[in-house]
Amino acid sequence: MADDRPGRLAGPVLAVVRTVCTAGMVCAVGMVCAVGAVSAAGAAGAVPPVPGEALSRDLVLSTVHDGPFEAGGTGVFSVDVVAGRHSPGITRPTGITYHFPAGLTPVRAGGLGWTCRITVRRLGCGTGGRAAPGFQLPRITVEVAVARDAAGTLTVSGRAVQTVPPGTDAVAAAADPAIDTVARSVQILPPVTGAAPVIGSARDLPAPTP
Repeated sequence: MADDRPGRLAGPVLAVVRTVCTAGMVCAVGMVCAVGAVSAAGAAGAVPPVPGEALSRDLVLSTVHDGPFEAGGTGVFSVDVVAGRHSPGITRPTGITYHFPAGLTPVRAGGLGWTCRITVRRLGCGTGGRAAPGFQLPRITVEVAVARDAAGTLTVSGRAVQTVPPGTDAVAAAADPAIDTVARSVQILPPVTGAAPVIGSARDLPAPTP
């Protein structure tokens, strides 16, 4: 029997298209994967939000990263979708869309209960998971490749929205506030060309006397 309590996921245990997902249900380019039906012994479907998070809206989208990133290297973005404290909670399917600028290419993305697809520099993920007011859906982790010629500050933009129930009239759909957008910038550092010599290493010793 499905568990309809907030914070629990429903659906098939595993659905994979084209290829098999790696551990933790991480999706690579051209892959679609999903995991659901989390049991009581498994991971919780929703976790408390970060303290101090602004939750005045029905749906709050936030993004953090482990930058600054190095040109030619890799980086990680983390995406959270939170139900506002005064909202009805997340009770309908939710989708997020992220656009990455030239210089940042998403290569892997995944999160418990999320189905993700990467198309060039666009990421789309969806879930049927639920979260009570003040709680968040499981986090999405996105790994990116940084171009060798990337420089300066690059900005990633994202959007989260809950699906409008079938039969909802246009006026009610337009008034539904369960939408949020976010923009997050990251600094790109020049690539490291070589390590500095270690003081006291063999290369610093005088040449032997013949």
